[in-house]
Amino acid sequence: MKYIVYPYEILIKHTSNGIVYVSKLTISEKIHIELEKIISVVSHRIRIGKMILDSTLEKLFEQLVKYLSEKISIVLRKKCNLTRHKLERLALYCTFKILKIENILAFLIDEKILEIYIDGPNTTIYASHIDFGRVNTNVVLSEEEISRLISLALFKSCKPLSYITPSTKVDINTRWFKLRISIDAPPLSEDGPTIVIRKHRNIPIHVRFIAHNKYKLHLLAILLMSIALRFNILVAGEPDSGKTTLASFLLSCTPNYWRIILIEDVKEIINLKVFGKKAIRLKVRPYEAKPGFAKHHEILKLLHRTPDYIFVGEIQSKEDSFALVDAFCSGVRGLATTHAKSIKDLLNRWCNIFKIHPYQLTSIDLICTTKRRISEKFIRRGLHAIYLITDRKVDTLERNLNELLVNVNLPITLTRFCEDETKEYKKINAMLLSMKIKEHFPEILDFVDYRALIDATYRALLFLEKKLNLASKLSEDDSIIILSNAVSQISSLFNDPLTITKILAEKTYLWTT
Repeated sequence: MKYIVYPYEILIKHTSNGIVYVSKLTISEKIHIELEKIISVVSHRIRIGKMILDSTLEKLFEQLVKYLSEKISIVLRKKCNLTRHKLERLALYCTFKILKIENILAFLIDEKILEIYIDGPNTTIYASHIDFGRVNTNVVLSEEEISRLISLALFKSCKPLSYITPSTKVDINTRWFKLRISIDAPPLSEDGPTIVIRKHRNIPIHVRFIAHNKYKLHLLAILLMSIALRFNILVAGEPDSGKTTLASFLLSCTPNYWRIILIEDVKEIINLKVFGKKAIRLKVRPYEAKPGFAKHHEILKLLHRTPDYIFVGEIQSKEDSFALVDAFCSGVRGLATTHAKSIKDLLNRWCNIFKIHPYQLTSIDLICTTKRRISEKFIRRGLHAIYLITDRKVDTLERNLNELLVNVNLPITLTRFCEDETKEYKKINAMLLSMKIKEHFPEILDFVDYRALIDATYRALLFLEKKLNLASKLSEDDSIIILSNAVSQISSLFNDPLTITKILAEKTYLWTT
């Protein structure tokens, strides 16, 4: 298989040792000679200080690429009839050539590459490909190239690696790529520094990469319904299982009038302002670092920042877990991600190791799990299951659903949404959501018949399913707009008890029109 990522041609080879990703520079000899001349001149100017660079890494890239684009345009545009896009890509190539790390450029500008792994000097790079999963490559970085890459990352973080702190995480965000670079150095990494580069997209991955089948689509509809009701949602899963991708998708579908506050140690969630959201980012220190703003401190201060909804990335420590649960108990509504192999392991860690009181867990409405499935041909990530937490037991639901009681001493009911696709079971799922709606909006049931609300919830799920099916055939931007409008519509509906009462009384449903 071949495809073009200018100025590279990408070749996917199937070999006895697995799938190999090969990148080959496709520019002509004439262009290559002219570029080498430009690179030589610009490199000399940088060395003798004639070209002034800004103090941030992103500005460095911006200035170099802009300057080189102008030079290349003067030399090549008339001769080779290059488009603006190609001129910019050639300027980007020259920038990496000047920095002497051009061997990784193809991975950074290829939208199909999700993650790059560098296990040390003089070892072959391998990567995660969106279509082929884990792939080998034909690229080997020398010790000097790895040193240069680490130097750029540390230039951005302004925090050196040392014997005491041999690990760091850095985010680099440019117009051409958005990266999270994780570095482990000696003495922690005995065979030399190791680097993992995770790429983040400007827009969420398409619906089909989150929900792979009709049942998963139904679960995603339930999650969107829960977002509209401002439920507290915890997304749990093993590393690289799609937690942040799912969270980005859900946050991009929130109503535009919400004030969203995001707390992250590394910038991973997409830029929500692209979708017209009112989003504020707070950057805290990574778990590996000591100086800086602690995540749990900023979570506890959220009450004074008046958010409509929050996002907290990577709840790892005991302090972060306590702070999140305490914020939810205090009335903050939001979404968070955490690492866990399974729902059982998560609750065991929180209740038995961190000693979080089980009654506090009822402040979490839904726990959503993601899974990473590894096979011979691909690695699939995405939505796995949804668990609803309530503080009461419903006998009929316990008999009909596969209920997972992690610990008999826990005074909560943890119910997994049933995988049966029959109408009866979907109504039971709607009943579960109605129980949660009653907790969040008790005033609604003062006016509305309980059964009518169940029916309304069920119809809302069907509506979202229909919109998701439609969105899966559209472009990513169009699907986000459709889903965001749907969630905003239902959010407004449930936040106004009089409106929902009127609609239910007339037996007409806003979401079916």
